Order: sequence, then structure tokens, then C-alpha cells
Amino acid sequence: GCSVSAEPNVFPQYGRYFSVYTIREGDSIETAVEREYEYFERIWYKKAHDQNAPCWVVFYDDTDTLDLVLDGLLASYCKPMYKADSTIVGIMSSDLSLTRLSKDMSQMKPYPNSYFMMLNEEGYYYIHPDSTRLFTHTIFSEVDPRRRPDIIALGHEMTAGNKGSMAITIDGVPSLVCYQPVPSTPWSLAIVCPDNDVLAGYYKLTYIVLPLLIIGMIVIIWLCSRTV
Repeated sequence: GCSVSAEPNVFPQYGRYFSVYTIREGDSIETAVEREYEYFERIWYKKAHDQNAPCWVVFYDDTDTLDLVLDGLLASYCKPMYKADSTIVGIMSSDLSLTRLSKDMSQMKPYPNSYFMMLNEEGYYYIHPDSTRLFTHTIFSEVDPRRRPDIIALGHEMTAGNKGSMAITIDGVPSLVCYQPVPSTPWSLAIVCPDNDVLAGYYKLTYIVLPLLIIGMIVIIWLCSRTV
């Protein structure tokens, strides 16, 4: 969805509040004027306004201010709009359902058992195949630092906005994790690939080469025997 929300009394004919929201549902696009409420104090408006710069925010949509239905945790990219004299006249924000994003990305599997996960700057899961971890658990939750230093190290690398790869064991499965920051956001995205999936091609090659070696040795022994 996308909203355009004006500063107080920018449109005198509408009064203090004027905010229009457009949302896509399947192949249709619907637009509605929001009912009057103090949206100036909402994080998606206030942060971009106070910083006077575009920003990403995450918030839970728990207020029914629309005739349209949009529930759940949302990621919003907010950008101020200006008049010719650089005065802010409102905020334009584009919203993305993190619940839907996590569901869609969980269906993307470069390897049969691989999956994506995305963390915010505090380590909370925004994308993970285990929906019970979303938004409420961090990568550091329920992890003993003494027994699982690899998970703790991965969490610190991702929350610090670093890019790289790491071999760790997740849920008892040895895996390769490749991670990098999401551009222009404080989030970090990683793909987790079990070792067995990554090395599947190598294992198949081994199954082919070993029989060939055995057959080759038998042929060599037979030829040597015939020569003798």
C-alpha cells in the first residue's frame, strides 16, 4: 500500500487532517480517505518529518482508520514532500506487509532445504520459515553463548551490517550462511544452505567416480594378467 498524508491544514477545505491510502489486493487497486486521527504522531510520519529525510520504519498496524483492511506488522519507506521553498507539506509512505514478505520468501528455495532469514538492527526476525519466531524472537534468544558461540557471532555480524559468510550449525544441521545488509535499511538478509545441499553435486560426482575407478582397476588387473 501507499499513503499520502498532508501537514495540518494544507487543504483548508478538508480541515486539519487529510490522508489518502491506496492498497493493492490481487489485481485490483483501492483508494480511501482515512478517517480523521492524529497521524502526525505515528512513527511513519513523525520520524521522516523530524529527520527531514527518507527513512525505513517498522510498525504494527493496530488502528482501524481505513475502510480498507490492512493488518499486521508493516515495513514502511517514508519520504517528505516539499513545496518550492523546501517547506514540508506532507509525507508519502509505501508499506509492505512483513508477514506476507516472509511467507513469499519462504517459498524461494535455491537449494531443496535452504531458506532466507532477515534480522533488524536488534536481531529480531523479520523473515524466517518458522513463523513463531517472527517479530517476537531474536537470533540471540534461547541460545547459550558458551555452547553456541557460532550463532552469537553470526547475530553480531548481521546486526552490525557486515557482509560475509560463515559455517555454523543451526538446529543441529551443519550449514553455510551467507549474509549482507539490505541497502538503505538497518536490516540484514541471509540465506542458510545445509552442507548436504551445497555438496550434493560433489557427492553425486563421488558416486560416479568411485565405480569408474573400481571398474578401471579390474580392467587393468585383467589386462596385466593376460599380458603375463
